[in-house]
Amino acid sequence: MIAGSDSGGGAGIQADIKTINNLGGYATTAITALTAQNSQTVTEILPIHPEFIAKQIGTVCSDIKIDAVKIGMVYDLPALEAIFSTLEELIPNTPIILDPVMVSSSGVKLSKVTQKFLNFIKSDALHKCFLITPNIIEAEIICNMKIITLDDMVVACQIMKRQGAQAILLKGGHMGNDIVHDVLLSDKLLKIFESPRIPSKDNHGSGCALASAIATGIANKMELEEAIKQARTYVYNAMENAIIPGVGVGTLNHLH
Repeated sequence: MIAGSDSGGGAGIQADIKTINNLGGYATTAITALTAQNSQTVTEILPIHPEFIAKQIGTVCSDIKIDAVKIGMVYDLPALEAIFSTLEELIPNTPIILDPVMVSSSGVKLSKVTQKFLNFIKSDALHKCFLITPNIIEAEIICNMKIITLDDMVVACQIMKRQGAQAILLKGGHMGNDIVHDVLLSDKLLKIFESPRIPSKDNHGSGCALASAIATGIANKMELEEAIKQARTYVYNAMENAIIPGVGVGTLNHLH
């Protein structure tokens, strides 16, 4: 797992590690950024130097067999380049699940999304990843389009596929409908998952946990669709039983 300590505006690395361990994996980490945050907002971000990110990855890979990689919050382009070049050098055939975290749930920008940053994702990162898991906001940025309907979600997935993505799981939670739709597009299928919306905003860590759960399923040799079904069920149950430690948005309950 490669992520910032926020890793998507929520419980972050704690969510990732608990998710992976609960689903039968063992989590190793390379931290890309530190955040000062609480249940209401992120107040400051401290990026980790790209050379030290690469050092973390190399140290883990020299000791532990890596079956899947999940990439979460990455602050800027130099860090993103360091991650992909290091992975390509050390574990080139390992499936990568990229959660392109850009904005926290509280609306704080978590990455310096410059045009060069976006160009790298579109021209380099997408085709190197086994799966990319953007939410609606992130997909709008990558595809340069507004996403309002389920049909728009399918079109956005098709755009990212043409940009080089092997498979896309576009998460529809931000659309606000009573039924939440997630769209999976790969070479093999177009699949629309759906589930009733939980009447709560206590979803801190949900995006991090979903991508980590999928990565754990892939590491355990599940087919992609099966891994996604397991991950969605895990996150749904954890959200239904959310913990509210502060006065802001609650976080997933990984002991559900």
